[in-house]
Amino acid sequence: MHMKTTKMTRPNPSVLRVLVKKQLSTRKTLRTYLTRAAAGAKVTLIVTKFRSIYGPHGRGCKRAGVPMTSHLISIDGGKPIDPADLKNKGYFKKTYKALGTPQTAELTIEDAAGKRVYRPMGMWFMPRIAGRKSGAKKSLKYLPVPQIYLFDDCMYNTLDPKFVANVSKYSVIFQCEDNGDVGLIDPIVGNSPC
Repeated sequence: MHMKTTKMTRPNPSVLRVLVKKQLSTRKTLRTYLTRAAAGAKVTLIVTKFRSIYGPHGRGCKRAGVPMTSHLISIDGGKPIDPADLKNKGYFKKTYKALGTPQTAELTIEDAAGKRVYRPMGMWFMPRIAGRKSGAKKSLKYLPVPQIYLFDDCMYNTLDPKFVANVSKYSVIFQCEDNGDVGLIDPIVGNSPC
């Protein structure tokens, strides 16, 4: 039996131009909306020592695994602090000001020296451990899915308070615009000793 193949036709360039123009307009409107929605929740991660995840793992490092980029964190334009100095790890919940409705936060990554430009590429979340002895974790699949919006220089994420209450930590992956190197920041872990 012979399967019928459909012939692919080339898209009309004028139609493509119209679609791209509409998408750019929608993107601009979305960013304006998200900027207003995140008016009180801004997180800035300040890179103090960049470490590429593609770099040599473990060489001269006492800590095995993926190298973490050293950083400071500033919440809502406050004084930059070392994540290790955060006495109360509940700042993640404070950032999202769980008021019963989904909250939007803006996340940017800056270079402490002001020489490099970094772009956030994604974010992932770790569920809260239900009990130390049981080791069971709360599954994130039954919680409202976070909405992540990436733009050139920042990332907006909208999280439901139910989701925030069940997350113990998060990590951010980002890229250096100069050379394409990829770095990883884990705000809760703090700065790596290597």
